[in-house]
Amino acid sequence: RRRNSMYRLTWRVPFASIKLIEGSKGGGARGDRGNKKRTITYALIGNTKAEFLSLVQVRKIRFNEEDMRFLGNLKKISHDNLAAFIGLAFNDTKTFYIMTALVERASLEDFINDADFRMDETFKSAFMRDICRGVTYLHKSAVGYHGMLNLQTCLIDSNWVRTL
Repeated sequence: RRRNSMYRLTWRVPFASIKLIEGSKGGGARGDRGNKKRTITYALIGNTKAEFLSLVQVRKIRFNEEDMRFLGNLKKISHDNLAAFIGLAFNDTKTFYIMTALVERASLEDFINDADFRMDETFKSAFMRDICRGVTYLHKSAVGYHGMLNLQTCLIDSNWVRTL
């Protein structure tokens, strides 16, 4: 019996369950707080919208015990300020997909670089608080780190909650 069989692959997403949807930009004028949205192609997995990163898969992938434990821990992460890890699709096609819950509004970079968008001190404090809460949760979790925190990966959802 293989050692890896003891881990449930809750993070594995069968390629057949993925439907790719071409995105379009949300309405609203530049700088309009209520309508700013990113243009994004997303995956539909059942009723769940997912952002994805697709990579060319050049060979079959076999995860070791440590990687499987990490992916299992990543799947268990649940926090208001973190985009949920949905899972991976691999070995079914020549494309490897990494999927997280879709955050539709915009990135922190989009707002910072928008000259028409004004942030008062209260608004800035709320951004910082939400980012700190998400990072603190991650650092205390079995995952332990973010790995790619920057202005592009700090996202704002439709409720103005900052997610990492």
